[in-house]
Amino acid sequence: MQYLLFSVYCDLIGLNLNQKRKEMEESFLDTLHVSNESTKGPFFLILYGKPCVGKSGMCINAPDPFYVSLESGTDWIPAPKFVDKTGEPIHAKTIDEVFQMLSWLLKASNRAKLERPLKTVVLDSAGFMQKMIYDDVVLKHPFTEGKTPKKVESIIDLGFDGMGYPMDYWNRLLAAIKLFKKQGINVILITHSHYINVTSSDGKSYKEIGFALQSYGKHNVQELLTRACDFCYYLSMAVQTVTVGSGKWAKTAAVGNNTSQVMVTTRQTPLFFAKTRAINEDQIPDNYYYGLDDREEVQKQIFNDILNA
Repeated sequence: MQYLLFSVYCDLIGLNLNQKRKEMEESFLDTLHVSNESTKGPFFLILYGKPCVGKSGMCINAPDPFYVSLESGTDWIPAPKFVDKTGEPIHAKTIDEVFQMLSWLLKASNRAKLERPLKTVVLDSAGFMQKMIYDDVVLKHPFTEGKTPKKVESIIDLGFDGMGYPMDYWNRLLAAIKLFKKQGINVILITHSHYINVTSSDGKSYKEIGFALQSYGKHNVQELLTRACDFCYYLSMAVQTVTVGSGKWAKTAAVGNNTSQVMVTTRQTPLFFAKTRAINEDQIPDNYYYGLDDREEVQKQIFNDILNA
């Protein structure tokens, strides 16, 4: 009798498991549908340029921004950010703290505690994030591999293959950005610029302005991020130049004035990378210009154009 009851019990358990397995094995093809409509959604924007050109300040005019601060350069900005119990801004000190901050913002129950809706996460900046990533890689790989391990003082000691470790962190960041966009939240990533060596189609080398981030062959953070972003804008000062002297003594000099304008470039040029990917791309100009008098107005227009594109 006990054996019979046990057999019936097993049969029931087996039935439930089979049913569950059948539900899980539903054909992927059955979930596919077809649409010719374009899909508008939240944007992932990268802003880069020299220090003090106004990248962080520009994000004040993004839709309801929240700053995830990795440095003190955002303390002056009158926008929501993480603070301690005394009201002092909290700057992430480790890469784990960065992802903890992002995880907090990904929870709708936490965002409901904010005084105003959160529509844009501003991560400032990728350069500080890279340093934290390097520190964490060294912490987790204190010695080199091989018959005679050596103490790792910096990530360079791990060699070319070791430079692949940071890519896992950046892919983790992109996964978080994807989750934010899925919840209807825009993401802006700020980073600095510097000159990088590139090779033209005719095999000649020249310098191009790119991200001040890791670029070691296939371990290229800029390529990873620019493939994933929807927009990438380059901020610089609109500089006027004049030629001083003549002949072999001729030199190019910048014209100094008190009304310098910021130029925001939205499309790639031979000198630097920029990107605009939208169904109504033609509605976004190649460049925006603004000075102190019209800065707020133009910056708001930039974000409105992105949302409408």
